[in-house]
Amino acid sequence: MTPQSKIRARLRRFRSHLSPAFVTAASRSICETILRSPLLLSSQRVALYRAIGNEVNLALLEARLVSLGRTCALPVLKPKGFSVGLYFQRCLPDAPMCVNRFGIPEPCFDPRMCIGPRFLGVVFMPLLGFDQQGNRLGMGGGFYDRALEFKHRANGTRPLLIGAAFDCQRVEALAINAWDVAMDAVVTESGVRACRPELRHLLSF
Repeated sequence: MTPQSKIRARLRRFRSHLSPAFVTAASRSICETILRSPLLLSSQRVALYRAIGNEVNLALLEARLVSLGRTCALPVLKPKGFSVGLYFQRCLPDAPMCVNRFGIPEPCFDPRMCIGPRFLGVVFMPLLGFDQQGNRLGMGGGFYDRALEFKHRANGTRPLLIGAAFDCQRVEALAINAWDVAMDAVVTESGVRACRPELRHLLSF
């Protein structure tokens, strides 16, 4: 087992032992922090995710964004016959949902409802671990990294990439690969951690 795999296994085990009461309270605190941030709410198109296990639950944030008339998108894994590994698809309140091969609920795929990453203002991502530099440790599939690889391009617009995590998921440092996409900030129950210096004053409130 590689050092990265050991860290992933440890964090997965640790997160699974968090109490339902803690996850509910901390998730609410994280959503309320985001809702107080003008920067994080400035976009008309926001990508969220549906939590499984003890991931940060953003249901409160999603409901609020919908009430504000914002466009919410959810990640959808590649259907058979499509090349990209992860799509972001607009999710309407009454849209039919499917369960992907990992047991994660997602909108039933409709290519007409997909939104290219460059047209999103903010992408909120789940994670297993993070460090202060904005490096993200996911479940190991690399879906977000491949979908958001445009971040490394010198030109073009891109969304803010925001991790949603609990404080206990922070580690000292993560080993990174050339294809890993770093986050711009991480929101935890104790506040927003800006990973890019130019965002620190914009995320302080």
